[in-house]
Amino acid sequence: MAKTLLLAESNEEVRKMLRCILERSDFRVLEAQDGREAVQLGRAHPGAIDLLVLDAVLPPLTAPQLAQHMMALRPELKVIYMSGYTEDILGEQQLLLRTVPFLQKPFSPSLLLDAVRAALAQQQRS
Repeated sequence: MAKTLLLAESNEEVRKMLRCILERSDFRVLEAQDGREAVQLGRAHPGAIDLLVLDAVLPPLTAPQLAQHMMALRPELKVIYMSGYTEDILGEQQLLLRTVPFLQKPFSPSLLLDAVRAALAQQQRS
């Protein structure tokens, strides 16, 4: 059965590209353009959401705020952060980035898929 991912990315072109990569690898993708839309999707989606893939800078919420909201709704949810900013620019989020998988943009499709599969495998072991 295909795993469902919630992809939250504010840049439409990047979001479409990531969705295409993920769907070609047989993942179901729910997509949100901002943090509020991601929370709404998380509440409204009737089935499982296996993984949250989100940009670390996603106004109006920070990545930690969005992850916290989503994990309150779905405690089993795993998270991957991605950003074009370097870790030192991310400031207070840097500590969280050390405990959650982080993809530095730009990244290759294979790196994205490896990170997604690793996070899903970790979820199955938990």
